[in-house]
Amino acid sequence: MTVILLGGEMLNWSDSAPASTASLPLAKTIVGRTLVAGPHPQELISALPPDQVTVLLRGQTDAEKVAALGVRVWCGSLEKAEAAPAFDTIVALDGLDRLCSVEAETLDGWDERLAHLLSMLRPGGRLLLAVENLFGLHRLLSLPSPPTDDEWLVPDDRDPRRPASLAALRDRLAAAGLSTEREYAAYGDALLSRTSLADRDVAGFLSATLAGFTIQPSPIDSATLADPAALAVRALRHGLAADLAPSWIVIADRDSGGPATPDAVVDGQALSAAEMPRGRTLEDLLFAAAQRRDLPTMRELLTRWQKSPAAGVPAAQVVVAPAHDLSRAPAADGLTPLAPAGEPLVALRLFAAAAIQGDIAHLWPAPAEEAELTVLIAAMTGREVEPADIPALPARRTPESVRDLTADRDRLTRELAEARARHAFYEQQIRSRDAELKRVRQINAVLSATAPGKAVLGGLKAGRRAVRAVVKRGRG
Repeated sequence: MTVILLGGEMLNWSDSAPASTASLPLAKTIVGRTLVAGPHPQELISALPPDQVTVLLRGQTDAEKVAALGVRVWCGSLEKAEAAPAFDTIVALDGLDRLCSVEAETLDGWDERLAHLLSMLRPGGRLLLAVENLFGLHRLLSLPSPPTDDEWLVPDDRDPRRPASLAALRDRLAAAGLSTEREYAAYGDALLSRTSLADRDVAGFLSATLAGFTIQPSPIDSATLADPAALAVRALRHGLAADLAPSWIVIADRDSGGPATPDAVVDGQALSAAEMPRGRTLEDLLFAAAQRRDLPTMRELLTRWQKSPAAGVPAAQVVVAPAHDLSRAPAADGLTPLAPAGEPLVALRLFAAAAIQGDIAHLWPAPAEEAELTVLIAAMTGREVEPADIPALPARRTPESVRDLTADRDRLTRELAEARARHAFYEQQIRSRDAELKRVRQINAVLSATAPGKAVLGGLKAGRRAVRAVVKRGRG
């Protein structure tokens, strides 16, 4: 297909397509003539009927690449686009911030861009829209970085017309005549609906999902203020996962009766609430028991875990079915693993590391050191191991957080202070023993040089000869 130049197109410019493919299962909710506004994964565009799709891009380089997929491509700024007839579905899962070119003439701010986009949606049509949360975890935890080439215009968090919450976004769409069919909190490759986040029965599955959250895009050698996954899990526990999500995705209709939408999208799979395992994660239950100092419960959970087929699965990736729901659990022991099993000692060490990072380790009467704490936890399951037998953890694939680096610095400071104290103690012991040995040698020298001393030594030698003679006779 050829590229239609609308005006305001940016020559020799390319916007990187979103790295996440979490939106691919949402292609099944797209029907009719469709406008895909902004850069999207090519897999999403290819999943749609090519004769029904129009793609709007501001960069000419991107437009030529997408035209090779056999779809109609408009290249230019959003304010230049008009549709007659209007589209049945509009997809803007990259948001509205990259729809206008540097030469945009009329559209001023997020709200005007939305209004222009909705002017191309027919009555009864469907809108799939992503909105960045300017107070999300990704912004709260990121360190300052140099601006990139495309940041000549940054999202304005002081714009009163830009929705600052899911509720405000819902109200803005309602004012435009759209009813919200589904709302998702987008955490990387996971889309979690607001209704599923409010369902405490599937909290374990959602926690395990958020445990893999990382801030993207982010170079592997960069750092964050704190571990994003740990903060996301805590936000879920306190009912703030939707409010602090990096972005939101809404599916809104101008009429009811559109295609059904999933409750969640995890690892590229659309899930309903019935398909999610019920219960809490094993790590959550163990930490709760540790905070109550309930050692019998901890011992029972650890033993049950290590005697099950999920022994090598990290505790944060194991869902424990409620006691009243064991009949529905996929396994007889009520443990549902959400990751492949590995070495059990590695799983125990991961739990020990999580206990240290989560400030839980001090509740055990043991040093806050991973290998030694792993030995103690293994002993609670009836397994005797030595610190030298504990395998090392795999190399981290996520950036270090400033919080973790500070904790490591404090730990190394304590270990250095303890090593210096032991060194000083050993030096003192050596000096004390050297002084004692020197004193004994001086006494021996004095005794050897005097008549009484010689007499004593002679008596000792004579006694030794007599003892030898008696032993010799006894052997004979």
